[in-house]
Amino acid sequence: MPYNVKSGDTVASIAQKYGQGEEALLAANPQLEGREAEAGEVVWLPWEQEVPREIRPIPLDPRLLRLDGISAEQIRQHFEILYVGYVNKVNEIRQQLRTANRQAANPTYSEFRGLKKGETYAMDGVKLHEYYFNNLGGSGGRPGPRLLRALERFFGSYQRWEEDFRAVGLAARGWAVLSLDDRDQALHNYLLDSHDHGVVVMTKPILVLDVYEHAYFLDYGAHRAPYIEAFFRNIRWEVAERRWAKVGAA
Repeated sequence: MPYNVKSGDTVASIAQKYGQGEEALLAANPQLEGREAEAGEVVWLPWEQEVPREIRPIPLDPRLLRLDGISAEQIRQHFEILYVGYVNKVNEIRQQLRTANRQAANPTYSEFRGLKKGETYAMDGVKLHEYYFNNLGGSGGRPGPRLLRALERFFGSYQRWEEDFRAVGLAARGWAVLSLDDRDQALHNYLLDSHDHGVVVMTKPILVLDVYEHAYFLDYGAHRAPYIEAFFRNIRWEVAERRWAKVGAA
């Protein structure tokens, strides 16, 4: 948190006042290197930040190891290496943010910018993967009547929605996401080229498809279309239906 330096304050006295070491204070305020703080100057007290809560990965659902057309090894590597890796990176970044130098923040390059950019990318990676894994493990087919009616309402028919969603999956570099957009209260198939590129704010995901190569390369090499076909055979429509019901849509 910020601290307004008072007359008579020194680096040592500020650190002592809060029962902390001078090293942490200087690390968070490199402008103080070789000099004392001046009255009226604002310095950053890194130890006064709230300790970030550690996030934990969701458990691997055993149903994901018995999918039709997506192998158990593909799922294990995707989940245990990629997804869990994003969870670990979020925790690591948030610890580093506690002592990052905010006074040197800069849009071209700064340590703080790098950490915040990484936090957004990794946290989106965590959330999108959780949506994806949670809506897998079913028997495909079609959604329940409530969501089916919504797809027919906003896309004209289920077939037109599916055709569009598959096309988004083929065109995207990262994700295809069926979302409710709060702006117009309509369903849209959105295209994300990476975890933090293409995300539309004020939207609520209903169905999420990962189309990064890491999601299918072990099973299909560079061939994405058969992977998307396999995805449709394994959708847990009851999960998408619950998401739709939760947002209060008719």
